[in-house]
Amino acid sequence: MHKFLDWPVLENDLNILAEKIDITPDIILSLPNGSFVIAYLLSKKLHLNNINILHPGLNVQKKNVLLVADFLNDLTLEKTKKELIHQGAIVKTAAMYKISKPIADYYVQNVENVTFPWEHG
Repeated sequence: MHKFLDWPVLENDLNILAEKIDITPDIILSLPNGSFVIAYLLSKKLHLNNINILHPGLNVQKKNVLLVADFLNDLTLEKTKKELIHQGAIVKTAAMYKISKPIADYYVQNVENVTFPWEHG
């Protein structure tokens, strides 16, 4: 199923994702791509202000991290999670949509493809 999102559907799905998250992270990290939009909006739903884009030199040692992706279609999130754990973080993952095998700790639904509101042409 290809999912075309408008802003009201995205808002609803963000509410679903936020309700599933049962931790209070020290920081929300996004992958350096369109995931920042989702991470930012999710941080507002969770009433958290500490949000950042994953980058070299970021200190995550002994922090509870929520690593956020817009959708999963490869192993990027899984590899990034392992690297953050290696750096001493406690990591949970969240994604709006899951397209392939990698599993996020929290996600809204499985889809074959997704088009976000900011991608509509």
